[in-house]
Formats: sequence, C-alpha cells, structure tokens
Amino acid sequence: MPVNKLGGLDFKDTDEAFEIRPIAETNVSASSPCSARLPDTSGVSQPDDTQGLTTCYVPQCHQKSTKTDCFSELECNWCEYTDLSQQIAIPCCRLKEECTFGKTKYQYRNTCAAVPSTTTDKSSGEIDSCQIGGIIGGSIAFGILLTLIMICGIRFGPHSVDMFSLDSNAMLDNEGFEISHFTPYKTPLSSGVDAFAQIYKSSEIYYAFPPFCLISAVVKFIIQEKITCTLIFPDFKPVKPWFTVILSYSKEIVTIGYKGDKGVLLYPSKKGFLPDKRGLQCNLCAAKFSFIGDNNTCADKYSKIISTNPQKFIPVLFIGDSIIRFLTDVYDNVHVVSNGGAKLMDSFHCLIRLIDILDVFVVIFHSGTNDLNKHFKPGDIQLKNAKKIYSMFSVLYVIYKQSMI
Repeated sequence: MPVNKLGGLDFKDTDEAFEIRPIAETNVSASSPCSARLPDTSGVSQPDDTQGLTTCYVPQCHQKSTKTDCFSELECNWCEYTDLSQQIAIPCCRLKEECTFGKTKYQYRNTCAAVPSTTTDKSSGEIDSCQIGGIIGGSIAFGILLTLIMICGIRFGPHSVDMFSLDSNAMLDNEGFEISHFTPYKTPLSSGVDAFAQIYKSSEIYYAFPPFCLISAVVKFIIQEKITCTLIFPDFKPVKPWFTVILSYSKEIVTIGYKGDKGVLLYPSKKGFLPDKRGLQCNLCAAKFSFIGDNNTCADKYSKIISTNPQKFIPVLFIGDSIIRFLTDVYDNVHVVSNGGAKLMDSFHCLIRLIDILDVFVVIFHSGTNDLNKHFKPGDIQLKNAKKIYSMFSVLYVIYKQSMI
C-alpha cells in the first residue's frame, strides 16, 4: 500500500476492478463474506436449568406511602397525575406497569382511589387511604360481609381457594375460618403468588373477587383454564364487553348487593374491617362458572325467557361507536359493546353464541371513522365503514357455521 494511502487504495488504483476476499485470521470461512449464513440454533431447544434458583424479587410498591420511599423500591413509580393529566388528590406508589413518569395508564386511572368513608375523624381508628397497605392492582383489598359469604358459600360453594386476596381479607368458609388463598406477592399465609400462574384442580371450587380492572383478563383466564369458581363482579352501566362473555359461559348469576346498599363491603381500618358507609356505586353480582356436567348457561336460560315472552323482551346488541351508550341508561334490555372494527374480533365468538341461542335478537352495527380521521366524518364514508364491518362479520359467521357442520 502506498505510504500516502492510509485508508487503502482508491478505486482508480485498482484498474476500475476489485474483488471481495475473506480477511485473514477471522472466523469468515465462506467463499464470500457476504453470503447468507443461518444462525446457530443448536442450543435453543434446551430447557432452562432453574434448579436452585431463588424466587424472583416482588416489589412492595403498595406499602410505600411517601415519594422518597417509593423511588427507593425497585420497579415502583410515584403516581401524581392520571392519564388525562388530572392531579390525583392523594398520590400513591404503584408498579411501573400501572404508572409511568408520574402518570397513571388509562386502565389504571383509579389506582389511587381513596377509601370510601363518611367521616374524616382520624381519631376513630380508621386508616387514611394513603396508609392502607392492602391495595391490589388498583382496587382496594376489601371483602364481602359474612352474611353474603354464607350465601355464596351455600349456593355456589363450598369454596376451597380464594384466587385474589391478602392474608388479612381472605374468603371465609361456612365456619368462619379463612380458606387457602393466592396473593399478588409473597406473604406468610399465601398458598401461591399470582393467581394467573397457578395450577387449578377440577375437583375444587375457587372464589374470585378480582380488582375491577382485571375482570376482563380473569374471565378469559377462567374460560381458558376451565376453572370451577364463583366470580364477584360489578354490574356497570353502560355494560362492559366482558358482561356478555360472563352471560354466555356462567351457569348462574345472582345479585348479592344493590346500588346504594350500605354495609355490603368491608374496608380495612385500625380496628379491623369495618362496613362500608357510603353504599355501593352499582349492583354487585356473583356468577357461577362450571365446566363439568350440563352445558346450560345463563344465556340459555335467558333465551328461553325471551322466546316465551317476545312481547316483553326485545334484546338489542349494538356493536360500534360509544355514541349510543346513552341508550343503556334508558332501556335495561339494551346492551352496548363499544368496539372498533379490529376489536370486534375479540367479542366475535360471544356474539355468535348469543345469536345462535336467542330466537329474538337484533344486532345493530354502528361504525364511525375515528380510526381513519378524527376530524372528518362524512356520512358516505361512515356508511361504507359500517358495511365493511357488517360484511366482515357475515363472512366470519358463515365460516363459523360451516366449521360446525
């Protein structure tokens, strides 16, 4: 190489021709270093050796009551604002999955919700909401009064394991003793950490009172794992998409508390668990799930009622924009599933089942163009979008029916 050519030869110095050759003393063994080579996957199928490993660290974010303590805990963040940039009255410490850079994620908007109470007298022995350690995934760790526990236990039980609990508020058996329970983190009396990571036995009846933000995931998990259990859930208005799924797969649904009822729930305090004094914000229901024996579900029972009383019941299911949510406050038999075209697939199987079993059923697709343009919604495009969703559903329905033949 010429002395003044520190970076190598110019193209003109190669007689306008060059050749790529392997570099000496390297791991390039192919005839051309630019040839494609498959990655070495010889060790991919080998199982991980986890013998002797200790349990992964579980952060105790919910136990941190100050900003300094919160940031000193691994994987924790101090929540001061909601996803809508609204300041939280009483900030709290939560996992980074729930709160990022001081703002809650939209599904955990109420993660710092205060404890319901009708008194501000701290001398009475009640704990301030920011001092409560029993908060799970954004929902206060509360329990149901013993009388309602007995109702659920006698009608749907006896229950053997509480899927979502702390040591302080586990489900009680008919004799008033705490049953085995799964906790969100390791505790002295825990029978397992994380309900979604446990192995469930078909011979046992489980009890699930999950945080409301997890109900959709819990319902899907129950159906997927075929867990025999009692699920406690709120009857929100407007109804949530998971309501129709519960209706489709549960054997029985009973209302255990009505909107405005006081004393249905127990809240933690320095004196133990005290009855709620503000009243329920919506009806509280219990659903029985069982995948053993007959396949008659709540939807099957409702279909018989509707079929025999068509003049009284005209069920209407709306799929589409939330603009028609107001109807649920006017008519009890109107159910709204506000999903976009892509999310419509999530509720497809439930919708198919409802249509199959109900003789009198009206399905109305209402579609907007929010995903295409948030500022311009001409009628013709909106109509085309609605037709597109309807056509997609029709094709899927035909495919589904053919697969059942």
